[in-house]
Amino acid sequence: MLALLGSSTTAEAPCSSAGTAITAPRAQPWARPCSRIRNLVARDAKVAWQTTLWYWMTQNGAASRTCHASMADGYGLGKTIRSINGPLECDGGDPGTVQSRIDAYRRFCQLLGVDPGSNLGC
Repeated sequence: MLALLGSSTTAEAPCSSAGTAITAPRAQPWARPCSRIRNLVARDAKVAWQTTLWYWMTQNGAASRTCHASMADGYGLGKTIRSINGPLECDGGDPGTVQSRIDAYRRFCQLLGVDPGSNLGC
């Protein structure tokens, strides 16, 4: 979900990812200093899932709502793409990547037997 391109991190904050800086209060139970450990998110599956779930549930990114709220409230996949990658992909930034995400999402929905809904693009 979050691609790493040589992360820049700060002490006492969760690791960052390219395009979307990830920061959290020190009170997060999984928060750990990453300044001495490059690409911890890429190497540690547990940290990767924790970071992803934290972002999905709590951060708006470039959108006006969290990814979870976007999906739960019917705003669709497009709003989650905007939240995570904003201008890098949306509004003509990278239409090929957006279409690839939409295609993958449709495949997963088909496998699960669920309707992908509307508002798939950003």
